Amino acid sequence: MNTEQLFFSVFRNKPLRQKIFHQIFYSYYDYHILKNICQLDRQFDRLSKLYQYNVPIVYNLATLDNYHIYNSHPHKYLITHFILSTSFYTCHMDLLDQKTRENPSIIFGISIDNESDPIIDIDQLPKSIKYFRNTIRLKSQNIPPSVTSVHIHAKSLEIGAIPSKVKTLVAFISSPGRKIILDPHAIPSSVTSFSYYEFNSCMKYVDLNKLPTGLRYLNINSEVKGNGYGSLKYLTFNLFRKEVTKVDIPKSVTQLRLSGIESFSMVNFPPNLVHLELEKKNTGHEILALPKALPPKLKTLLLKNFTNKDMSKDICPPGVLHFANEFNRTDRSPPFIPPSATKVSICTDEIVDQLPYIPPTVTDLKLKRSTFIDNGLSPYNNIVKLYFQHDGHLCPGDVPSSVTDLTLEYSKSVDKGVIPNSVTKLSLVCNSPVKPIIIPDSVTTLSFEHQIQLFYPIDIPSSVTKLKCKGLVYDSFSMNLFKNTLSTLCLGQLDHFDNVVEMIRKSKIPSNIKAIKQTHPDNRCVFYFIDGKVYRESYHEHSSKFQLIQ
Repeated sequence: MNTEQLFFSVFRNKPLRQKIFHQIFYSYYDYHILKNICQLDRQFDRLSKLYQYNVPIVYNLATLDNYHIYNSHPHKYLITHFILSTSFYTCHMDLLDQKTRENPSIIFGISIDNESDPIIDIDQLPKSIKYFRNTIRLKSQNIPPSVTSVHIHAKSLEIGAIPSKVKTLVAFISSPGRKIILDPHAIPSSVTSFSYYEFNSCMKYVDLNKLPTGLRYLNINSEVKGNGYGSLKYLTFNLFRKEVTKVDIPKSVTQLRLSGIESFSMVNFPPNLVHLELEKKNTGHEILALPKALPPKLKTLLLKNFTNKDMSKDICPPGVLHFANEFNRTDRSPPFIPPSATKVSICTDEIVDQLPYIPPTVTDLKLKRSTFIDNGLSPYNNIVKLYFQHDGHLCPGDVPSSVTDLTLEYSKSVDKGVIPNSVTKLSLVCNSPVKPIIIPDSVTTLSFEHQIQLFYPIDIPSSVTKLKCKGLVYDSFSMNLFKNTLSTLCLGQLDHFDNVVEMIRKSKIPSNIKAIKQTHPDNRCVFYFIDGKVYRESYHEHSSKFQLIQ
């Protein structure tokens, strides 16, 4: 069989072709760190794929309580490696003795996130450690030389502080009253991914020509100068200073996220961009127009604080698959949807009574402020995920029967048949008590935006196992509303943490609920109920903490 015959043989074999694609796709993953143990359930399918292709799945064991939660989880086998706090490493390593004998490299990293975490001499740590995180205090001699990923909080980034093998570097720099200058020599030449957050915003720009030659990813809150060395592919930065006159993006960049923009006349977009995110920070009366021409190869175009009138088929590249144009202004211009788009988020004016043309390729649609749309979305049976805001009376068939994930903003009753039986994940948004609300038995995950939606008796199907209620008032909320099939309760307003603890202590939580989640834009926490004990795991983007409540 020659090369050409082999190629077409593989091409015709769909399972083999898919397997080869997955093998290549997952080979780009160095590792995956879990933010919390709940991700084992929420991202089970994705994590199973990572596990199948031998991508390290890493969980942070900060305390003994962390270990008990991990050890009781039915999907714990997916976790292949651990980041250990220095406290856990010092006091509880005996719990992992068998695992370390079977796989010495199971200890993936070391973390120092609490004042009580001791400093350990690097000679006492395993030589296989690849990850190091210190969000309390940094001393260069405490970072093992074997690590390839470093996450630090410090007053400055000093020369020689970061080991020479590091590929991924995340640095949070905060030194009030001091003007911080980033010295490029403090970044090892091995770094390929660099995120630098300087909270005083004193840094005017970073010279790409002085950064590592193999840098592929850069996230920074300043301007950039220079073209780099042709390796930079992913660039995220903010323009805070109004005196910026010109922004040159290196031609090698294919994915760009840019915020704080004041004028597109000062931006030179690289021709090979496939992913572009633009956010206008100044949302005053002056509306910033889009550039007359966007990079022709774009596949993703995400816009914030722009309007509909400047977007048309003459400006938008024809190959865009993921498109969003979200804003809070009054704009009576009809929104444009790229002809080949599959995922779309758009805004219409409140008085619009007709939808724009929705291509049959669209399977994920977010439609805001579509106040009085006649006939709903019944013709669009290609849509699987739908966000639909509608102030009129909805009828059966207005929501396509193909939808499985539905967010519905409503102001009138939701009668039987309005929500199709295909829906398994349902989010209901309304700021007034409306009845009736008829929920089909197909729904397993149910979300309410406000507790007022529950003021009238509402029948929660026994199929629901996860319930979310963002605007919960703890003193007046009745757990008796829900069936004993409910296992997870998700709440908003993290500042009511003390009230949740009080509910727990007064035994107001039904025994069938195994977890309560609280969310906040900057922080989240989960209460776990295991073997008569209550544990709290709080986490944000970069670290997590664990404690026993009772």
